[in-house]
Amino acid sequence: MSKNVISSCHSSIVIPFANPGTYKDDPSESTLAISTAFEERVTLFALLEQLNYLCRGVQRHRGYSMGLLAGNQSFLQEFDLLQEQLARRISLVATFTHRHKVCLSENDIERLHYAWNTIKNNWQDDSVLENYELHSHFVEQLLLLINKLAEEIKQPFMEVIFTIVGKTPDTILSDKKNNYQLLLLFSSRQLPHFIELMGKVRALSVHAAAIGNCDIEQKNKLNYLLKCVRQKRQVIVESADYLQQRITVDVPALLTIRTYGYKLDFLIDKINRDIIGSPKVTVKDENIFHLVTDLIDNYWDVCDNSLALLSVWQKQDMEQWLVEG
Repeated sequence: MSKNVISSCHSSIVIPFANPGTYKDDPSESTLAISTAFEERVTLFALLEQLNYLCRGVQRHRGYSMGLLAGNQSFLQEFDLLQEQLARRISLVATFTHRHKVCLSENDIERLHYAWNTIKNNWQDDSVLENYELHSHFVEQLLLLINKLAEEIKQPFMEVIFTIVGKTPDTILSDKKNNYQLLLLFSSRQLPHFIELMGKVRALSVHAAAIGNCDIEQKNKLNYLLKCVRQKRQVIVESADYLQQRITVDVPALLTIRTYGYKLDFLIDKINRDIIGSPKVTVKDENIFHLVTDLIDNYWDVCDNSLALLSVWQKQDMEQWLVEG
């Protein structure tokens, strides 16, 4: 018997079926194939959740360290606790990968460890620019891994089931697939990349506020980032509104995207006025940190809630197949 794989990554679990529909009349074999695919996807959802938390943590680590490098020791206690948390999360991701043989490769894990050790060790000796760039590179790695895993679950599970048993998708499945893929795209690509813009704004603003000055290089970076935030913000709001109309009340956090837009406008005005446009920066760095973090955490909560809903849909697909066949 030959074997197929429902996944494009090299380490995916092998699904034992020869061709789509081969086991249409063999319930035991089709059940095995469906069960195996379901188990793999449950693992991928769990790993995606951890990568989201890891990305959020590295972004916060960058903000704390930029304040610390500027001389504000008030961030140190939270910074030390965060370092311990991030070390545990990276260890968990590595364990997931080794144990379940999911889509991440050994090289992916090695690069994560290297990036983490680079920002964790001797960070006090880094220049502000080095610290900022090393953290940003680490976040870019994590975003690529999030995109990579999301690509592996881009089909709703019912479509995977239909492929295994040889059924033809109907209109209902087509609508479900559109909703599923739109929400997955929004929560794994659009919103995380927008959040990273906000994370960079937080880091640079906190540093400027901590030293009481924003030099020309930082002003240029902040101006560019805020321009990108304004442009992307409208796309994010429109996407959230569209999803909310299609998915109704299943993701209440989507409603906060528009509400938090007003807070974002306030933040942009404050940074322009009190940091970029002020000869001497007098705004407190802790205030700036918490203002931006409140927004970032809300956006990450939307990603987490969306991922949770996608996982619920997968379980519902499995239950529907078990009940109806």
